[in-house]
Amino acid sequence: SLLQEIMLGSLRQLTKFRAPIATCYTSARANSTAGVSQAERKWDLVAAVCIERPPYITPKLLEIEQKVMATLDEKEFEVSMMNDHEIRHKRDLEKQERKRKGEDVDDGEAVITALDLEDSWKKAAEDFTPAS
Repeated sequence: SLLQEIMLGSLRQLTKFRAPIATCYTSARANSTAGVSQAERKWDLVAAVCIERPPYITPKLLEIEQKVMATLDEKEFEVSMMNDHEIRHKRDLEKQERKRKGEDVDDGEAVITALDLEDSWKKAAEDFTPAS
């Protein structure tokens, strides 16, 4: 049947990959046992994955299609959920705009803006040293 032919074809393809894997396996085994007693044998495990996705080639979008895509992207951004930091940044910009217009913007809380937080995070990241 067609399914059996496909399975056998796949099996034939897999046997092509057996030799390189076996070669890696035996070389790792040979390296790990050189000069080591049977009780102290250690293994070097090696693995690899290769995933390939064929590219999709499409014609260039027309001008109206580009406008529609831009409008949809803008709408998606507007209705997307924002995290707390993004909300705070937006609120800071609104306060800054009201202050520029001369309105009273005193909320009674400390004035640490979202940009101040970003700067402190960047400084902390620069000063970070990994353990190893």
